[in-house]
Amino acid sequence: MRKEIENEIIKDVKAVFRKRTFVADKELRRIIEDKVRNGNYLKENWQIDYAVDRIKNEMKNFLNKDTKNTSGQGKESVLPAELEGWNWGAFLLSFYWGLSNKTNIAWLCLLPFIGTVMPFVLGNQGNEWAWQNKRWESTNHFQQVQKKWARWGVGVIFLQIIAGYLLWLYL
Repeated sequence: MRKEIENEIIKDVKAVFRKRTFVADKELRRIIEDKVRNGNYLKENWQIDYAVDRIKNEMKNFLNKDTKNTSGQGKESVLPAELEGWNWGAFLLSFYWGLSNKTNIAWLCLLPFIGTVMPFVLGNQGNEWAWQNKRWESTNHFQQVQKKWARWGVGVIFLQIIAGYLLWLYL
């Protein structure tokens, strides 16, 4: 009996998400929980959690989408564990990186005194803010773009050092 009800719930949830291009994990869980609770066949919270997890796994096969990609959803976004850490592109090219990654707090880089601290703040929080403020195809796409920013940052700093040295030599 319970398996039949779960299959019915799966069918209903599939109908809801048939035309979606992206489904947040939280949203999927909420809809499944609502359907399970309305079914009134599970009374205990652990039973509901088990059914939700089972149905969610079935749905992932149907959706064939990255339900963990919450990028671009503001504060609702959850930074995947593999993206945590220092962002060299945000540190080295702070203001320009912020404009490109829709991280408006980078405008503070233009203010006296605060501008000297902001690269460190952006380097530390950059991955989280970029993930929250911009829609990314996947975590791999995000990492590739951030690596390019880091490479460009290193290149710009290298060119600045060479230019400074040449100016020092010839002035």
